[in-house]
Amino acid sequence: MTKSFKYFFPLVILAISVLGFVSCKKNKEEPPVIIISPSQLHIVGNVNDLVTFKIEIKTNVKLSRFIIKSNPDNQIPTTLLDTIINTKGASFNYYYKLPESLAGKSTTITFKAVDENGLTNENFRVVNINALPAITPKALTETTGHRMFRFRSTGFDAYNLETNAGVFSLIADSTARDIQDLSDTTNTTLSKNWQSPAKGNFILYTGGTGFDYANATDSTTIGAYNAGLKTSLLYNLQVGDVIITKLGSVSSNKYVVLRLTNILDDVGKNNDYYEFSIKK
Repeated sequence: MTKSFKYFFPLVILAISVLGFVSCKKNKEEPPVIIISPSQLHIVGNVNDLVTFKIEIKTNVKLSRFIIKSNPDNQIPTTLLDTIINTKGASFNYYYKLPESLAGKSTTITFKAVDENGLTNENFRVVNINALPAITPKALTETTGHRMFRFRSTGFDAYNLETNAGVFSLIADSTARDIQDLSDTTNTTLSKNWQSPAKGNFILYTGGTGFDYANATDSTTIGAYNAGLKTSLLYNLQVGDVIITKLGSVSSNKYVVLRLTNILDDVGKNNDYYEFSIKK
């Protein structure tokens, strides 16, 4: 072996060792790479739209956690997902439903991956949620001359406010009886009390005071109902009273406004009735 080769060979071995060490160290220190689809930075949608994020994480070592956060404008960030992952890389979908609370605003969705060595990396998308369309109050339509007779009389002693039709309590299903008279069968005096076998609730405005029946709209009715003191029974009803009820007989939110226009407590019981107008 020549003298020059004698010194060159150890240097080659040392160089290879150093390169191997640097390469190994470099591989271990590379943070996770997060690839997000859709690839565009800004995403625009409407309330209740479902955005699908396809997430792919590439790493040289095993992951430990993956975190998704929503950072709305001028609001406190919220964590959407915080999960443990112990695989080397991952691929999955995350579904984000655009919330009504952020209508007309934007939020930054951040995706953060942490590997087992504590190295982290982030990616993000900005989601813009379109504002809700303006809602124009709609005037309610009035019908008049509705009558409900005394309990267990010869007339309709209950009323279906969904169909605007009187029904007999003895034969009609409870879901069809939105209002029903509460008179005692042994007493000929009209009780002036109502219940709702359909499990609706009432808001009572005695004498009509406190609610603008003449100009009632869908929005004023819903607002008054939500703000009012609700009850399942009505007592001592009088002509001029206004009643708002949310129907318990239907699954959707339906509201009805009634105004008592006449109460007849005649001799006996068969001719006793309540007369009212309906707006809905």
